[in-house]
Amino acid sequence: MQIDTAEHGILTSAADTRAGNYFVSNYPPYSFWTPDHVGDAYAALERGGTAPAVLNGANEVAVEAFLAGRLAFTGIARVIAEALDAVPAVEANDLAAVIAADEAARRAALTRLPARAAA
Repeated sequence: MQIDTAEHGILTSAADTRAGNYFVSNYPPYSFWTPDHVGDAYAALERGGTAPAVLNGANEVAVEAFLAGRLAFTGIARVIAEALDAVPAVEANDLAAVIAADEAARRAALTRLPARAAA
């Protein structure tokens, strides 16, 4: 699948976004997010605590679903945003809190995926 980045105003380099140094280099499809979706990443980073773990867990579920053909590319950001809304960020006082947030985000993201097509 080829995406016309110029046609869709898609970010393609770390220079396009403040968060890009982290997200563009480490987390496709963030490197393909349009500017209106980058706000979710900023919000999670600014919220702190376990919010970045929620962002990461939801991202991994959404990207896996996209790669498996269960989610449209344009649905990735929606699934992540909905998981961020569903899973409250708490203080990241220990590794257990971060792991719990990641697991909760993955569960929240899974419930937001389209139903599997019948085989």
